[in-house]
Amino acid sequence: MAKKLNKKTIILDLVILGVFLILGYYFVVKLVANSSYSLRQQTNNSNLNQAKTYASKTLKFTIDVPSQFQINERLTEVHLADNAKEEVIISRVGTNFSNIDDYMNDLSIKNKINREDVIKVNINGLNGIREIVKYPGGPQMGEKTYYIYSENWVYYISTNSESLFSDLDKIAQSFKYTP
Repeated sequence: MAKKLNKKTIILDLVILGVFLILGYYFVVKLVANSSYSLRQQTNNSNLNQAKTYASKTLKFTIDVPSQFQINERLTEVHLADNAKEEVIISRVGTNFSNIDDYMNDLSIKNKINREDVIKVNINGLNGIREIVKYPGGPQMGEKTYYIYSENWVYYISTNSESLFSDLDKIAQSFKYTP
């Protein structure tokens, strides 16, 4: 009798586990699909370039993206790829630091990165830092990165493609936190 009860319990546990896995997968797929993005075409009157406004409900931000970029939102980051498949990547990490300076000092020490051309920025009321980051073994020119602090979150907006540096600047300057 104990063996039969044990087999029934195991089977029931496996069925429940399977249901939770299916529901979890469905929830993650739906969450990403529903938060993918909302786009709105805008015309910039000064140079007639078109930009798309992208809103990430999952990562809680909006940005203006040049029209030649394809947008792909994943669970923890957004990839913006141009026609040459070069990318700007936006991600978000949580922090216990109360400001961007303390966060960056800690990051530099822990990751042993070289920071060049460090400039403090204010983007739509949020404190941030723009810099060229050189990782050991990384690209020689480095990676241009904006770090933007908001409510114990640090947003990274970066590219290692020098040809996208000016697009990166425009994208980062349009960043808005949307809680």
